[in-house]
Amino acid sequence: FDYVFVDEFQDTDRTQARIIERLASDRTGAFVDGRTLIVGDPKQSIYGFRRADPETYQRFSDRLIAAGAEQRRLKEQYRSDPKLVADFNAMFAQVFANETSDANVFRPAYRDLVAAAPTTGDPRPATTFLHASHTEGRAPQLDEAEQIPQWNLPRRGTRKR
Repeated sequence: FDYVFVDEFQDTDRTQARIIERLASDRTGAFVDGRTLIVGDPKQSIYGFRRADPETYQRFSDRLIAAGAEQRRLKEQYRSDPKLVADFNAMFAQVFANETSDANVFRPAYRDLVAAAPTTGDPRPATTFLHASHTEGRAPQLDEAEQIPQWNLPRRGTRKR
């Protein structure tokens, strides 16, 4: 292979990482310079049920960097309104700042995003938190799921009924 590109690398398990490492290496086991590009965000690792883990991402990244790979951090976020990105940064900086240290648990650092999309001009708040009342002895998720449809936010071009 001339090049190996892996997107969503945070969802890679150890076996897959070993395969990618073999494809990315020469016969001596050394990484071939410029052959491999991985993209991922360990904070978005969601496939633990199929043995993906952010530690595999980190170890593989560290080995590539030690072999001379260039690390780039993508900070610009083009998908969301700047107000929403600001809300995420405010919330997650607080949530992840208070994590307790545990030598047995890998916790990648939280990094703020930079809103790169133009603002939509929508006057509504970017984020709305709903408080659902809970019934004693019932799973809170059920109460929340039943109450969400009752919350009706007017959308552009529609009227609230």
